[in-house]
Amino acid sequence: MTTLNTVNSSYADNREVSAKPRARQLLRFIAEALYVRRQRMALLSLDARMLADIGLSQADVHRETHRSLLDLPMSGQLPGSRR
Repeated sequence: MTTLNTVNSSYADNREVSAKPRARQLLRFIAEALYVRRQRMALLSLDARMLADIGLSQADVHRETHRSLLDLPMSGQLPGSRR
């Protein structure tokens, strides 16, 4: 019976350890999604002249701000990303 308890204890320890990186990964994803969302919404505050300065049109802004929250740039392209 001791062997079974050791195996079960070891399995539970492994599940706890593997859950932590997944939770960290999920939190990083949420932080990146919110960062991208803030950037997209900031585009709405720019007037046509400012948009032209950075090479965007109102149509570009509309398209970008209506993208899904989960539609993110490729990982590692955000400032502060470490992957």
